[in-house]
Formats: sequence, C-alpha cells, structure tokens
Amino acid sequence: MDISYDRELTTNNPYAYISGKKYNSMQFTLNLWYDGILNETARKTIAEWLFVDNYKEFYSLDDINIKYYCMPDGKASKYITGSLEGYFTINFICSAPWAFTPLVETEFDLSMGGTTEISINNTSNIQGYIHKPEIEIEMAVMDNDVTLINKTNDNKTTEFTGLIGGSEIVYVDNQNKIILTNQPSTYRYNNFNGVWFELLRGINLIDVTGEVILTVKEQYPIIL
Repeated sequence: MDISYDRELTTNNPYAYISGKKYNSMQFTLNLWYDGILNETARKTIAEWLFVDNYKEFYSLDDINIKYYCMPDGKASKYITGSLEGYFTINFICSAPWAFTPLVETEFDLSMGGTTEISINNTSNIQGYIHKPEIEIEMAVMDNDVTLINKTNDNKTTEFTGLIGGSEIVYVDNQNKIILTNQPSTYRYNNFNGVWFELLRGINLIDVTGEVILTVKEQYPIIL
C-alpha cells in the first residue's frame, strides 16, 4: 500500500508535523503465460478479456478470501516466439489502496415485529474506518415504519416511514446515497430521515424496529 504524508514546518517549531495522509491506489504487475498458440484469434480474445472499462474481482489461490478489484491500466507488453508461444506483461491498477474481505449477505428475519437487537461485526483493520453498507428492507405483512438505531455509534438512527407491508422491498446504498424501491413511481427519499446507516469498526449493536426481513451486505477493506 502506497501512503504519502503532508508535512509542515513552522518558524517556531523546526520539527515537521503531519497535516494529512493520502492513500494511493494499489498497483501490481503480472506475467501471464498462454498455454497454446498465440495466433491472431487468441491475441484478440485475450485483449477483449483483459481490457475492460471497469474493475473486476481478482484473487490469488494463495488466499481466495482476500479480494481485490482491478483492471489493466493500458500498459502491456508481449513476448512471442517464432512458433507463436509466449507471455504478456501487464500492469494492473486497483480500485482502492487495500484488499477486501469476501462479500457476505447476512439476513435477519425480524418479521415478528417489535424491537430486536442485532449484532454486526465490522472486521476492517483500518484505524477509524466507518463502513456504509448496502442494506435491503423487505416489508412483512403490515404497513410500517422501520427504524435502525446503532447503539454503538452514538445511537445514530436511520428511519423510513410509511412503507407498504407485504410487498415493498427497499434497497439502500449508504455509501453512494442511493435509495430504490420495487414500488412503481415511488420516491422513498421523502420517507427517509436523512441519516445513512453506518458501522464502526468492531461489534455494532443495533436495535431494529419494524416487521421486516433485513439483509446487510458486508465487505470490509483490510490492510495485509
């Protein structure tokens, strides 16, 4: 992981202090051998497979539980023998300065209603990291208000009012501030209190009120 620091000196203090820290996206280079003849058709297929316009999941067999999201940065070279055998050298750039845990979807069946305490463990090892997960709220039988109070995070409260029982499913991307519903011509930002759901590092204790099935999509950044 590549980190740079902003350091400042003052007239009265000759010792530099850190005023900021910047993370740079991870990069690495791979040599890819091709088991076969690198004719024009094979080279075209490889190029179409590798050179995409978005980040793709990457992992090594050394540890399949460590995920990266990468794409070639456009810098590539190839070595091909006269018998059309050879390899490619490709530089990859990642979407972030760190790796990620596997994506896990945890479902909490709270359809009996009332208030239930659930526990979610933010396993990131990045100091001060606050995770903003994707969640899905599936309404049970009754029209209802739904409240999530993270008691570990100063009782921050995420609330939706007036959701439709028995049919509505609300998807919330807390990181990108996106709210979607399966109800046609329905705008749920007006039913939202504006507090995006967050998870601090470690165990989070959350009180959930409402007759719902709550799904939390968890994937945490980690520094190796």
